[in-house]
Amino acid sequence: HQNGVHLLNMINDLLDLSKIEAGKMTENPERLTISQLWETLFSMFVYQFIEKGITLKLVNKNILNDKFYLADFQKILQILVNLLANALKFTTRGEVTLDIMIIEKPSKENKTFDVVRFKVTDTGIGIPEDQLNIIFEAFHQTEIGSSYQKGTGLGLSISLQLVEFLGGMMSVKSKLGEGSEFEFQIPLTISLAAEDSKFINSHEIVHHSSDEIRIEKGHETNELEIVKSFINSLEENLKFEILGLIRHQNFSELQSCLARLPKPNKALDILEEKSSDKKFKFFIDLSQSF
Repeated sequence: HQNGVHLLNMINDLLDLSKIEAGKMTENPERLTISQLWETLFSMFVYQFIEKGITLKLVNKNILNDKFYLADFQKILQILVNLLANALKFTTRGEVTLDIMIIEKPSKENKTFDVVRFKVTDTGIGIPEDQLNIIFEAFHQTEIGSSYQKGTGLGLSISLQLVEFLGGMMSVKSKLGEGSEFEFQIPLTISLAAEDSKFINSHEIVHHSSDEIRIEKGHETNELEIVKSFINSLEENLKFEILGLIRHQNFSELQSCLARLPKPNKALDILEEKSSDKKFKFFIDLSQSF
């Protein structure tokens, strides 16, 4: 599965690069909040950071409000995913932080956009000063970076071009052996739609990977017991069918199987929610509990 994901990422990188070079890249604006960006990033990366023993945290928690923007969510997400993946790859101790800040408020006459700064900082291996000028070139990796034998050398190049496509700019600071800091700024159009005021953030936002450990341990221990007890109560054939789908993490088939079972049922609700959100760690823990 990991090798398949790795290959898919490389293919997507090449396709993105081709679109950019051919001038075929298009912007697809949608309504978003900074909270949604952080929640998506955190859910994607938190267990990778926990497994590696590196802290992932958001610096400026005040940015997590419910202000809506009209922007290309997927492109902004892709930039941040590339930067966080790079930071995780080259960091073996310490932490990786994401700092988001509105650095330039529009004048009273122009309240159509905010300029937002995103900064990813790590305590990793750093980049030699004489190689800072090549890291944004396609297919180039630093001498130290290439020794990790991962990636195509396209992530930073695509990130820079996406930032520029969105009307922003990117910079990097680094010190060998101490870490790196990637920063980019982009204008985000403020959404003034009437429905924005009705938005309610329905769940607590986690800011720090150690917070996630505490929350997950509390909730998931109870949820695991509920689900395990339910699966053990099933007929033998159905039990093994569900366990097989869980072990292979075949979420679509699992949901189809669960849909045939009578409701309401707390265990089914948990399984459907976890499979919809692709909570890999939950299902790994569940498999290992049998």
